[in-house]
Amino acid sequence: MHKKIVIHQPNTFPSLKVIQKIACGDVWVVYDDVQFVRREWQNRIMLRNLKNPLNRFWLTIPIEKTIYCMSKINEV
Repeated sequence: MHKKIVIHQPNTFPSLKVIQKIACGDVWVVYDDVQFVRREWQNRIMLRNLKNPLNRFWLTIPIEKTIYCMSKINEV
């Protein structure tokens, strides 16, 4: 018997594609033992206004600079 393994690095708010990927797999692996990358998707997301989809903005969770330097995602 074959199983589908889904691997994903965690981020603040997973997109619908990520949720769909998780739903299609048999096993979900959270890959959080990698380096946290500044200005990537781990701590921010782009949101759109429902009434005007062209109106977008970034929601960012602030991370203290001394914490994320050379740290793994699961440590931040």
